[in-house]
Amino acid sequence: MPKQAILDDRPTIVQFFHTGRERVFPVAENSTTARVPWVREKEDGKNNGDCNICTGHARRLVVHDGEYVDKRGVLRTGKLAFWTEWEAATTATRMPPSSVPGYAKWRHAVESPLVNTFTNGINTDPCVFGSTFKYCCCQQHVKGEVGSRTLRLLVPGSIVLFGSRFKTRFLLDTVFVVSGKKSDYTEGDSVSIGSLSVSDEYRALSLDRLRGKQDNTFFRGTTFDSQVESIWSFTPAREFSKSDFRCGERFILDIGKLNDAFKADRPLSTDPLKKQGITICRTDTENVIKAWKEILRQVRDKKFLPAVHFDWPK
Repeated sequence: MPKQAILDDRPTIVQFFHTGRERVFPVAENSTTARVPWVREKEDGKNNGDCNICTGHARRLVVHDGEYVDKRGVLRTGKLAFWTEWEAATTATRMPPSSVPGYAKWRHAVESPLVNTFTNGINTDPCVFGSTFKYCCCQQHVKGEVGSRTLRLLVPGSIVLFGSRFKTRFLLDTVFVVSGKKSDYTEGDSVSIGSLSVSDEYRALSLDRLRGKQDNTFFRGTTFDSQVESIWSFTPAREFSKSDFRCGERFILDIGKLNDAFKADRPLSTDPLKKQGITICRTDTENVIKAWKEILRQVRDKKFLPAVHFDWPK
């Protein structure tokens, strides 16, 4: 079936569900710090990890220098705490204790993916480090051709909301606004991957981790400086304070209010049983902008900061 029969040229809002648990790792009971190695992939394809690290992907609270946009639209710098996917090595430090469920138990300092690297790790996708946010593979090959093709054919100005379900709540970690810069590539094709003009860090962290993936689309997110239709990619973050457990809070997106803010051919999902997969909402540019503004309003109202850039760790 031709691609045009699957997808029209309207922008899309994709609610993207991925595993939301906090990364666990072996550590002595009274230890306050721990080095967490790369998450390995076994030869049988099962992601059982190093030293009984939990299987598959998970989220970490990362603390890193970054840039965010303040309420006046001015770019600011600071040490930020944010939830993200990162499967390379980190140094973890215990967070102050909290009786509130869902707050981070550990904060992570990320290490360069070029140090102590190897070939059989799990890929990080999306990636919020480097000059732009990047999305390359995840769920582009899920069962159901309409869904997987949608994620390979996103038009500029579309939004992918990467997050996780916790009971009836949607924990949002990345707002990815699709830029006009996208490329087709095939895993293992050095010519295809080389044409993407990506850093060595990103290749080591993500592209070199893919296994047997064909016909992928590599997307870059819009930046604050090169926004599409006045909207840009960001991740909800807190200003970091090592004595404040609230830095480890997850941002909860109110899906009901978001659905009320824009019109689409279907609403975003509030199904408490939906743990993985995608919800596809096709609409027009005006409604995408309305949805993005509502997300940003909720982020600011809950005292989070829209972080737009993080340099690679050295």
